[in-house]
Amino acid sequence: MFGFRLRPGATIDRSRLLKHASELNNDLSLIATRIRETCFVTANLGEALAALASASTVNEAAAHSGVELRTFQRLIRLKTGFVPKFWIQLARVRRAARDVATAKSLADVAIESRFSDQAHMTRQFKRWFGVTPVQFAVNPDLRSLIHELGYD
Repeated sequence: MFGFRLRPGATIDRSRLLKHASELNNDLSLIATRIRETCFVTANLGEALAALASASTVNEAAAHSGVELRTFQRLIRLKTGFVPKFWIQLARVRRAARDVATAKSLADVAIESRFSDQAHMTRQFKRWFGVTPVQFAVNPDLRSLIHELGYD
């Protein structure tokens, strides 16, 4: 079994992809190519997710996007199935995860990643990854995953 990670909010043109199903023959490279050709993220959603990735709050992201807060919240929820706060938290913990292996101080990583303190960051690591930041830092399999394409 294998899977493909799509960009957040990606839509697949299923009928177009299914037209190519008979030619795929478990060729992962060809499958990946066909998925790339038939997936898209609308511009307004892409911009909204980018704003969330760099924002501290949903209000800040909505203001950056130039839309009313409620409109922004509805767009994110409708197109991704998750509330905007989910995407802010995910971006924050992924940023911290990239830094923990090379950081001198976990407290510094927490502050730089916009957590209120190191304990807050540790709780979020446990929530998202099931391990503490130190456990994450010493696990090469987990560290390699954080460098794959994803939301940040």
